[in-house]
Amino acid sequence: MLSDIENRRARFYDRVILLDPKDMRDAVVNEVIESGGSYTVPQGESWPASHLAEISLHGVSSFGATEDEAISNWIRQARRVIRAEVEA
Repeated sequence: MLSDIENRRARFYDRVILLDPKDMRDAVVNEVIESGGSYTVPQGESWPASHLAEISLHGVSSFGATEDEAISNWIRQARRVIRAEVEA
């Protein structure tokens, strides 16, 4: 189906869940750069208190107290969105 071929979110999700945490982070950052998403991680002395790490990628947004938590939350939310699209 053409929609399956063009669904970059699902293709990225299928690929990223197989990676170890370090490679997962690199893959998410690269995908954000390539697809025009956003990846905001607090920097500086006030981390982690200043604000949360935030990811917006392929129409799915997530946040977390750390980068790893934000990535895990993005994966969970992407899975929910993909399943909802399949069921619709």
